Amino acid sequence: MSKAMDFLWLMMRNDQKMDCFTSATIISDCASVMTLERGMEIHAFRIKSQLEPDVVVDGALVDMYSKCGRIDYSSMVFRSMPLKNEFSWNSMISGYESKTLTMSPLSRLYTLAAMLAWSWISWDELVCPGKWKSSSQECQ
Repeated sequence: MSKAMDFLWLMMRNDQKMDCFTSATIISDCASVMTLERGMEIHAFRIKSQLEPDVVVDGALVDMYSKCGRIDYSSMVFRSMPLKNEFSWNSMISGYESKTLTMSPLSRLYTLAAMLAWSWISWDELVCPGKWKSSSQECQ
């Protein structure tokens, strides 16, 4: 991870722009090794640079913050996303699941219902995304 970050800073020092693919790759790496500080640096850079929202990068941020136990930041990024996909929804659900393991199943269901209220996505789309409907017996 440190070599990837060194290469990223070298790239930026040479006036190369960080695009959404670079951002998403580094943020995903941060999530996989739970390096919150580095991921937050990339997030801050994107905010300072006023880069356009990107569903892949924002989803990677949601995932990273969830995996690193910062459900507050994960939720903030998630709510600000103009477009949400299955990955971002699943990252939030996983984050809430790990945070709410001590909660009752009913409390977890209320948390999920609150998440559904944030978006136009339906329960069926969340639980069984369209691309899997035809291949899963449980979703038909």
